[in-house]
Amino acid sequence: MNWAAISLILLAVEAWPACDAAYADPKSRILEVLPSILEQFAGVLPDGATRWLGDKRAIYQVPVRNPQLAALMERARRGDEVVPLADDLFTAETSAVGLWHSEFFLDNYGTAIVLAAPLRDDRIPVVLVPGIGGSPRDFADLATHLQRAGYQPAYFVYPSGMALGRAAEQFGKRLRELVERHDVDRLVVIGHSMGGVVAKALLDEIDVDDDLPSWRLFISISSPFGGIDTAQYADQLPQHPAAWDDLAPNSAFMRNVKSTPFPSDLRFYLFFGARSSNRLLRALGNNDGVLSLDSMCDSPVTGMAADVFGFYEDHTSILADPLVLRRLEGVMNAELGRQAASGFDR
Repeated sequence: MNWAAISLILLAVEAWPACDAAYADPKSRILEVLPSILEQFAGVLPDGATRWLGDKRAIYQVPVRNPQLAALMERARRGDEVVPLADDLFTAETSAVGLWHSEFFLDNYGTAIVLAAPLRDDRIPVVLVPGIGGSPRDFADLATHLQRAGYQPAYFVYPSGMALGRAAEQFGKRLRELVERHDVDRLVVIGHSMGGVVAKALLDEIDVDDDLPSWRLFISISSPFGGIDTAQYADQLPQHPAAWDDLAPNSAFMRNVKSTPFPSDLRFYLFFGARSSNRLLRALGNNDGVLSLDSMCDSPVTGMAADVFGFYEDHTSILADPLVLRRLEGVMNAELGRQAASGFDR
C-alpha cells in the first residue's frame, strides 16, 4: 500500500478520538481501525460537517420518486432543457439519492444533459461533469465565467454512486443526443474529481473519431486518475456505492482509464490543486484536502496531457478561483481558435 496516498483515510481520522495514535503510528493503527475509519469517512462528524461521501444517514432513508424530477429528466433527454442551479434537481438531497441509491435514481430519473442557459448556435457547448456526491451547483462560478466568456455551459446529471463504466456509457449517449440535435462541430468536456475519471472512461466506451468527432477538448480538474487507495477496502464498509469499487487503483475499470490513449484530435489538459489545512494530510505530503497529489498526478494519464497546471487551491475552491477560471478560458480559447473575452489568454 502506498502510504503517501492514504490521505483519504486520514480525512476520516481528523475528528476521530484515536487520531493522535493513528498519527503517531499510521501503519499499525490505521489497519487496526480501518473499518471504523471508512464508515466515519462516509458519514457525519460530531460537529455536523459532512465528509466527501456525504451524510451516511441518506443510506437508510428510503427514496421516494419525485414525478416532477422524472418529467424534467425525460424532457432533457428529448430536447433542450434549461435548469437553474436553484432547481430541486441539484439539491444535496437529490445528490445523496444518486450516490447511495443509484439504481433507484436510474430507474426513476435516468441521466441527462441539461443547459445552464438557452443554447445558441454561435456558442461552443462545455459539458461539466461533477464528481462523487457532487452536483452542478459545484460549478456555479465556473458556469458563470464560461457564459461571460461566450461559451455554452451544460451539466451532465447522473447518479454518482453508479458503476463508473455504466456512467461513462450513459455520458456517451447523452453527448451524442446533444450534438445530433444541434449539429455541434466543437465540444468541450470539463470533469471535476471523479467526473474527470468518468469522462476519461468514455474513451473505453466509444470510438471518439467515429462516434463523437466534435469532442475537441477535455479538461480534468482534481481528478483521481491514480485511483484511491481506500477504495480497495470498500468491502469493509456496511454499505458503499458501486462507484467506490471502481475507484480502487487496481480495479479493471481504473486499469483501462490509465492505459487507454487519447485520439489525436482530442486534446487533454490536467488541472489540480495542492492546498489543505488538514495537519494529518500535510504530514503525508501535498494534497488538496480530499485527494493526495499522487492520486491526481501519479498516473500514466498525466503523461497524456498536453499540459498540466497546478494551483494553490483545495478540492472545491479550485472551481471558483479567478486565476483558475482565466487559465481554463485561455486554454479553451487557444485550442478552439477563439479570442479571449475576459482579457486573458494562454
